[in-house]
Amino acid sequence: TTQSLICLTLFVNTNQQKKHLHLLCLIVNAIVSLIKVSEESMSYIKHKSEESTEDYLETILLLQRKKGNIRSIDIANELGYTKPSISIAMKGLREKELITVTDTGYITLTDSGLARAENILEKHTLLKNWLIKLGVSEDVAKKDACRIEHDISDETFDVIKKHCLKSNTYNIFTCHF
Repeated sequence: TTQSLICLTLFVNTNQQKKHLHLLCLIVNAIVSLIKVSEESMSYIKHKSEESTEDYLETILLLQRKKGNIRSIDIANELGYTKPSISIAMKGLREKELITVTDTGYITLTDSGLARAENILEKHTLLKNWLIKLGVSEDVAKKDACRIEHDISDETFDVIKKHCLKSNTYNIFTCHF
């Protein structure tokens, strides 16, 4: 801080010591800047990781509703990802206790995984249909809803949902107005 630097300068007698102090200050400021950038980067990485987790959970839920029992290959085919990528992702979901995988490879959402998947699916569906109702094309509404669903606060989503409920024709899966 400025106060600590002022205190340090009181004990500096020579120009060479002042240069050393100035260099030290520059180094400390550089380190602080790197820490801030690192913290921001880690926050972004964590956010992207959570977004990816939610996308996988949503896909698993939709596939289970469509096909019943599903395996990693079904998720890979649906998302267009490689089987090894899906295997790594499923390992992460298992470690977070969001899914279980049987000995025969069938994937099931745990209670907490199902709750998160249903929450993100509700957000996606409601937001997509709301945007369409506002006049956004279906393709753009789908893409925008997919981005918004991960970032929207619970408070904002609840207000939009209440707006839909006021119309008395709200349906959790279609959000008809």
